[in-house]
Amino acid sequence: NLLLTRYGRSGSVAGAREIFDAMACRNVFSWNALLAAYARNGHIAAARAIFAIFPAHDVVSWNTLLECGGVQEAREVFAAIANPNIYSWNIILAGYARDGNLDDARRIFDSIPNRDLVTWTTMIRAYAQNGDLEGSQRTFHKMPERDVVSWTAMVNAYFQHGRLDDAKSTFKEAPRRDAVTWTVMCRAFAEHGYLRETRHMFDIMPLRSLLTWTAMI
Repeated sequence: NLLLTRYGRSGSVAGAREIFDAMACRNVFSWNALLAAYARNGHIAAARAIFAIFPAHDVVSWNTLLECGGVQEAREVFAAIANPNIYSWNIILAGYARDGNLDDARRIFDSIPNRDLVTWTTMIRAYAQNGDLEGSQRTFHKMPERDVVSWTAMVNAYFQHGRLDDAKSTFKEAPRRDAVTWTVMCRAFAEHGYLRETRHMFDIMPLRSLLTWTAMI
């Protein structure tokens, strides 16, 4: 099973299939690993065909299928899941957000029984990406707890809407920052023409990533 998973993650769908076909004894983990190999490497039709012949589905297999295709397909798959977990809810929420459907995203968000940090952060991004900065602010301030990803999402929301001062103050308030947080702030300065501040931000960064270096080009 581990070798099958490794082939799938490396992009070798043919290798994953060869391992699967050679297995004398397959379990639900084996089937899920094969399904993920097809789905996450863009073989959507084949993934659905694999799903259709599963001897038994669990929430992992349903969630993998949920990530395939567009919002309409995801809506149909989600409706068929008997007991969606938080990952299922977050997938469908992100799908509506990407599609620009804030009404359905909000409806899903309000329906989620136990929201986690991913749920809240996805909603912050959904509002920001669809032009509703106030929605991002409301969601951020209502969060029962925040992590570095949610703080970064709020900094980025201000940046996307040209609110550089608010981005700076939120950046300073963040109790923890990672390479992405620093890169977002660096890009915000750069795209507003503050080259000296951009250089200063880059020089004092404790962490840099490939994205950071790319932002400086």
